[in-house]
Amino acid sequence: MRIGFSLRNAKEEDMKDAYSLVKNAPLLKEFEAEVVTYPWAQVQEGNYHVVGGGVAVTSTLKVGGGTAQVSLSSPLPKVERYLLLNVNVKQGKPRVLGYLKPKS
Repeated sequence: MRIGFSLRNAKEEDMKDAYSLVKNAPLLKEFEAEVVTYPWAQVQEGNYHVVGGGVAVTSTLKVGGGTAQVSLSSPLPKVERYLLLNVNVKQGKPRVLGYLKPKS
């Protein structure tokens, strides 16, 4: 799905590197989180997609003891939970693994 909107007093070159528009939201690039997985999912250290605030980015997870150290490729708005996806699974297998709950 695509949407379009206009911004007043914004120039194209000002928006060139933008991937998300959020109002006064703190951004996270690295954080520690509780990993909540669905019964069919197994999360190990590696690369995954993380979705939060309507934005999806790639990430690297270091997992241990039900928590994960998350490093994102680009900052995401701080939200209560982030969806955890593995888009590289075989066709017909669930891509949604669970979610991440950032620790305060």
